[in-house]
Amino acid sequence: MTFLFWVYMLLTGIVGVAAGELRAFERPATFAAILGVFGFAALFSIFRKNWLARPSQAELRFEEEPPDKLVTLDLSWDGGLVDP
Repeated sequence: MTFLFWVYMLLTGIVGVAAGELRAFERPATFAAILGVFGFAALFSIFRKNWLARPSQAELRFEEEPPDKLVTLDLSWDGGLVDP
């Protein structure tokens, strides 16, 4: 029941936001305000990405461990630990 309640609330919220946005697009001033907010969010994201990805701080990272830092499971065929 709780899951269905939250699904209903989510769908109700989505429909409410969509209806409000549709009404806002009918008015030029509100449409300009929405476009301004989206434009600001896009510019903020672009500048933030460029700021966080400076070439001087760039570093390649791979999932592999270097050969001198390999991790083993230390398992043997009889199920016991292997003596190093």
